[in-house]
Amino acid sequence: MTTLPDRGPRLYIRERREALGLSLRALADRAGVDFAAIDKIERGERDPRLSSLAAIAKGLGVEVADLFRRPRVKRKRDGP
Repeated sequence: MTTLPDRGPRLYIRERREALGLSLRALADRAGVDFAAIDKIERGERDPRLSSLAAIAKGLGVEVADLFRRPRVKRKRDGP
């Protein structure tokens, strides 16, 4: 099995999950995908199936295509 490229969907899955404040287990519950599978996808140890990506995207409230794009994260600014 091949490893996903450094900028593959797993990184954007993790970024989106963390931006929502979700743990791996919480995303697994929302997506109906095994916790270990998501963990391996995020770490690049497993190539995701399209059905898994669809379920993960649904759990994150985004489209599958969004998993391939860097999410825009609002950053807190110092001061008013």
